[in-house]
Amino acid sequence: MNKILDQLPYSNERGLVLVQGQSIPVMAHPIIVWVAISVKDTIRLPESVSCIPAILDTGNTFGFSIAESQLIEWTGLRADSLEVLGPMLINRQELNRHAADVWLCRNQRGKRDVFQDEPFRLELRDGIAIYPSDRPIASPRLPLLGLRAIDENGLRCTINGKNRRVSLSAS
Repeated sequence: MNKILDQLPYSNERGLVLVQGQSIPVMAHPIIVWVAISVKDTIRLPESVSCIPAILDTGNTFGFSIAESQLIEWTGLRADSLEVLGPMLINRQELNRHAADVWLCRNQRGKRDVFQDEPFRLELRDGIAIYPSDRPIASPRLPLLGLRAIDENGLRCTINGKNRRVSLSAS
């Protein structure tokens, strides 16, 4: 079995996540995973690419969404450099889908913010949704990795509520 997340902890208390020196408040109970984003069909993620936090949101029916400002500031990518795949609706708001690869950064067993090995590339048929900066559309505080990404990639997700741990693996 190909482990991607190995006993990744989540907290029942509010906290912070640090992104490029910026502290982002995090509510109690979200599952914080770390991802990297690259242009579509990247074979191997360059070492210079940093992992950024995202919320694993099993209630979100889309694969991945991110605010344009986060995309630019945290990854160095620009929405206009990614192929537009077409519009979609999220919370009755029209967003563009863009072709991009999302990589799950593998955690060290039992650690949320310590990574190991090569990231796992997710196949996202419908691309990523980007909340534009030029329109007054409320975006989530952190990017969202939705259930569709897990489903489309045939991943196995286990949430252990008793110990507040998440495991994710590929067959």
